[in-house]
Amino acid sequence: MNDEDGKFIARQLLAITKDRKLACFLVYHLFHRHDKKEIEDCFARVDHEISTDLGLSIQVEDEYEIENVVYREWYDDGIWVPKVDVVCL
Repeated sequence: MNDEDGKFIARQLLAITKDRKLACFLVYHLFHRHDKKEIEDCFARVDHEISTDLGLSIQVEDEYEIENVVYREWYDDGIWVPKVDVVCL
């Protein structure tokens, strides 16, 4: 996620587990100009939209296996369970 000037605000890794669930990893953000809750609410909204579009439930347990990673580097940031019914401004 970038701000209106194109500067980095936050990132989140997503993956599909071997058990066909959407793994939403922790959101990393810069707090100097942006509200943590507002950023996490935006990511939670998008995470739920993606899981709905893909027909997948969201991974909530800490035990999971990611089968394939399509990226040159991989970081397991730990599972983050997005809140339900949030409004993203």
